[in-house]
Amino acid sequence: MVLINCLGKSILSLLCLCLISSCHKSIPDKIDAFINNNHLFSKSDTCIINLSDVLNIEYDTMYLFNSVIPLSGLNDIIGRESSEDTYNQLAFIDSEDIYVYFKKNEKIVLEDRFSKKSHLEFNLDSFKKQYKTTLFDGDSIEVFGYYSSNNKFRVINLKDYSILLGN
Repeated sequence: MVLINCLGKSILSLLCLCLISSCHKSIPDKIDAFINNNHLFSKSDTCIINLSDVLNIEYDTMYLFNSVIPLSGLNDIIGRESSEDTYNQLAFIDSEDIYVYFKKNEKIVLEDRFSKKSHLEFNLDSFKKQYKTTLFDGDSIEVFGYYSSNNKFRVINLKDYSILLGN
């Protein structure tokens, strides 16, 4: 009987964990849902969205990283404190992912990561580059990330079932 109770609790815990993790939608999925729910591509292959409305957050700056970067450099760019132990760490090691951070009043309000192979592409010409010099493995190196203070973006429905986000 004790074994059945423990097994039942384990299954219930696993089920709750699965339900909670399935509630997280990536940014590309949220943009897709918003466009589809509002029929924004019904008359044209181009629309304007307010990313604050789509993501249901208020933000003043969005940061985008699409390559491997030292954690100290990422922290410098997004304005997060770095400790000495971050100077030899990579912020992320998967160069196939895009990392996005949203800040409001100097606080991170949302961060997300999704594959570069997702159907969402960024027009990086619509973003500004921010460069910082940081230490990594004892050397001084220059790193960069992209940022935008704009909440409104043009979305283009591309022929290969992907969408392009930019200004």
